[in-house]
Amino acid sequence: MLIGLGLEAVGVLSFVLLMGPDTNDWIIAAPLTLYGLGLGFASTQPTGTMLWDIPVDDSRQASATQTTVRLGQWCRP
Repeated sequence: MLIGLGLEAVGVLSFVLLMGPDTNDWIIAAPLTLYGLGLGFASTQPTGTMLWDIPVDDSRQASATQTTVRLGQWCRP
């Protein structure tokens, strides 16, 4: 999880430093990819921990519900 948070931080920082009006699309894609990898590393650990006691047959629905709630928290005004 710490690796994921570190990758997110490096991705955002490099995105901010590289961003400009004439920046090539591929240069923008690299830090965003790094950020996405970090997000994947950081967000899967809590999901797996929270769903530890859920039976395997129900785990898909429980994972989708947990992700929807997490994304809904970011979208609210």
